[in-house]
Amino acid sequence: MRIIDNLYTTGIKEKKLKKIKNKIHSNSKLGKLKRAYVVTLPLCKDGLLEVYVYDQLLQPYYISNFDVCVIGIADTKESAMGLVTDIIQQSYDAGYGLDICGFLGV
Repeated sequence: MRIIDNLYTTGIKEKKLKKIKNKIHSNSKLGKLKRAYVVTLPLCKDGLLEVYVYDQLLQPYYISNFDVCVIGIADTKESAMGLVTDIIQQSYDAGYGLDICGFLGV
């Protein structure tokens, strides 16, 4: 899994965010950090953005079949959906429309 430089976050303190990012880089479980929701670029290139419970992406199927690009991390599913809305709106405002990859530079 990889994480973009300008990661979108909401509801997570900086110290916990750093731990989550380290766990993502090493493909390891969150353990005591409980649950995090991640916003990713579409895994099959057939959508705009996707939201997953982080632990779901640790399943062997995802690790072996997809290059997951994390663009946002949130503490709740509702917050993650809010990030999706914000990212799409910012892409439109910047003149990229639905070209999220172009907007993010990935």
